[in-house]
Amino acid sequence: MTERTPYLATQVAARYADFRQIPVSILLDNVRSMYNVGAFFRTADAAGCEKLYLCGITGRPPKRAITKTALGAEETFPGSTLRIHAL
Repeated sequence: MTERTPYLATQVAARYADFRQIPVSILLDNVRSMYNVGAFFRTADAAGCEKLYLCGITGRPPKRAITKTALGAEETFPGSTLRIHAL
């Protein structure tokens, strides 16, 4: 079996080395499904969004359903970009 090269070490990844956060905020208000909340964490993390606001009855980590769908993005999302407010 051949050893895999980490993605960040490939030439294709070089163009993304200076990837920065984009000035986009996402507001989740009264999202009932924690699986959808987890999907937003994962998507916001992948897109490099600046902030993710959770309002109303929207589930907040740590919750098993969020963790299952977010695939770790809820932990890797920088703490300064995750702001939880009530409207």
